[in-house]
Amino acid sequence: MFSIPAPDWPLFVTAVIFLWAPLPLFFGKSVEFRELNRSWHRAKSQAVSLPWHWVDLLRAAAGTWLLQAAMGIDNDVGEAVNVRAVAASGAVLAVGVIIETVVRRIPDGFFIPFVYVLGAAAVWFPPVLAVPALITAVLGAVALRTLAAFLWFLPVTTVGFANWTYPSWAMVGLGAAVPVVAALLPVMFQRECVFAHRALPVDEESLRPLR
Repeated sequence: MFSIPAPDWPLFVTAVIFLWAPLPLFFGKSVEFRELNRSWHRAKSQAVSLPWHWVDLLRAAAGTWLLQAAMGIDNDVGEAVNVRAVAASGAVLAVGVIIETVVRRIPDGFFIPFVYVLGAAAVWFPPVLAVPALITAVLGAVALRTLAAFLWFLPVTTVGFANWTYPSWAMVGLGAAVPVVAALLPVMFQRECVFAHRALPVDEESLRPLR
């Protein structure tokens, strides 16, 4: 009979604060949002250099590590896991993804939690699974030229590589479900996927009068 072990409450509360913090609400006027189906040739470097993305990556990774420690989850290959503890932890991550996606009011758009999912997945799974699954999913998104594809590729690559590397299907199933939640929200509510980048400098050439 399975039971949820009593969590380490200080660690659990800290993990929830990390994972549920509505980070997009803190983006200032120096941050702009751009739909994924628009041209990104001028905004790529502005997106990569946005400090908020790096904060998002670190807080998702740290929050996931704290969550696993609080719930007594060991993701090492061959280690047995408590299914209910995994399910409870997966629910915490799913709520975090929903908050990240919908908390910022963007006209006709939802913020795509690409960085959040990347950081959480990198820690949720052991390296033997996380590394190939994440690299393959990122490459798939690059090939299709849209970050939204990452959320669909990651569950597929995770399940695919887990067949050879990681037999804990509770961890795999719950971890793969989190990006699916994020991918379905824009579809269900008919919103565009948007991503954040530094505000672009004014193009002086475009302001010159035509001659």
